Amino acid sequence: CEARRCTSADARTRPRTRPSNSHARRTASSSPASSALTSWRWIFAHVRPARVFVLILPAAGLSLALSRVRERHAPVLLFVLACSAVIPLWSEPELIIDASRYFLQAAHLEREGAAAFSRDWGGKLDAWTDLPLLPFLFGLLFRLLGEHRIIVQAFTTLLFALAVVQTYRIGRRLWDRETGFLAGLLLLAMHYLLTQVPLMLVDVPTMA
Repeated sequence: CEARRCTSADARTRPRTRPSNSHARRTASSSPASSALTSWRWIFAHVRPARVFVLILPAAGLSLALSRVRERHAPVLLFVLACSAVIPLWSEPELIIDASRYFLQAAHLEREGAAAFSRDWGGKLDAWTDLPLLPFLFGLLFRLLGEHRIIVQAFTTLLFALAVVQTYRIGRRLWDRETGFLAGLLLLAMHYLLTQVPLMLVDVPTMA
């Protein structure tokens, strides 16, 4: 009993230390009850908040400029912003295995022609659950302009930019110009969607 009381007294008088950021991060990631995958504290752990605010100031100025865009300039501005957001990502590698299937389908049309592509689709040319339109267009681009990845990237970027403009037009028709413009900007804010545009996939072109 004396030993137990002494242990309790030592625990009460022992100074408490705050866990470090790295310890808290390891605890949050290793605890089965925790679902914390990100934290604002991690962002500011190695970056001074002042630097973040320096980036916020030009962003606020850009937002003010966008809010004053005239209606006739809105589609052009959205188109340029869409292309500007995607073109720097053209250097990302093709990491999704589906792109290899679409490439083989397009290369079949490039080498064998459109008639062979239509005849062999779903037979000699494995189609899985794919629809033929986008691989057909990719193949036509290869046949006319050469088998270059940048040609497909320019094509998918064009379709994505047109999808952003079309989103603006739908919002303007159903509601008003401001709603359509904000809808186009929100579509541009989907970072995952931006990373899919440079890849030889059919998701973004199908959306367009």
